Amino acid sequence: MFSYLELRQAVGWIGLTFPFILVIGAYALPPHRGLQSSISAYYYTAMGNVFVGLLCAIGVFHLATEGYDRADRTAGRLACLFALGVAWFPTTRDCPPPTPTQNIIGDWHYAFAALLFGVLAFFCLRQFPQTTNIATRTQQKKERNAVYYICGWTIAGCIAVIGSVKVFKHFGVLVNFRAWLDLWKWNFWFESLALIAFGVAFLVKGEFILKDDPSPVAPVRREA
Repeated sequence: MFSYLELRQAVGWIGLTFPFILVIGAYALPPHRGLQSSISAYYYTAMGNVFVGLLCAIGVFHLATEGYDRADRTAGRLACLFALGVAWFPTTRDCPPPTPTQNIIGDWHYAFAALLFGVLAFFCLRQFPQTTNIATRTQQKKERNAVYYICGWTIAGCIAVIGSVKVFKHFGVLVNFRAWLDLWKWNFWFESLALIAFGVAFLVKGEFILKDDPSPVAPVRREA
C-alpha cells in the first residue's frame, strides 16, 4: 500500500518524465519518428500504448489518493476521469484528413485535456499551499508554496496559450503564422512545459524535495 506522499511522488515522476519518455521512445523504436506536433500526437507512433498507459497510471494514482479534505478527494477523482478521457479519446491525426467522427472524438480529447490541466492547476494554486497553522509555517513550506504557485500559473498560462492559438487558427487569424507555428511544434512545447510544471509540483508535494528539516532532538540531561 502506497502512502499519500508516495502516490504524489509517483504522479510527479510520471508528469515530469512524460514528454521525454515519448520523444526518446518514438525516436528509438521503428519507424523512428521525430518530434511530433503535440504530446497527444504520440498516440499514433510506436509509443501509443505507452501514452495511454501513462495517462491511465496518472488516473489510477489520483483515484487511489484519499487527500486531506473533500475538495482534495473530489479533484483527485475528476483528475482520474479526465486523464482516462484523454487516453481513451485520441486526438485527430495530422494526416490523412480526419473524418467527422474523428473530429468529434478529437474535440472530446481537447476538452478532457483542458479539464485535466485545469484540475492540476487547481491542486497547485488552491490545495497544495494550504496549511493548518500559519504561525508555525516553516521556511521550507514557504518555499514549497512559491513552487506551487509558479507551477500552477505556468500550467494555467500554457492552457491559455494553447486554447487561444487554436481559437485564432480556427477563425483564420493566424494564417500568416500557421506554417511557422507548425514548424516549431508550438503545441508540443507548451504541453511539455505544463506537464513538467505539474510533475515538479507533485514531487514537491510528495516531499521528494524541499522537505521540512527534522525537528531537533532535545539533549538528554544526565543526573549527577
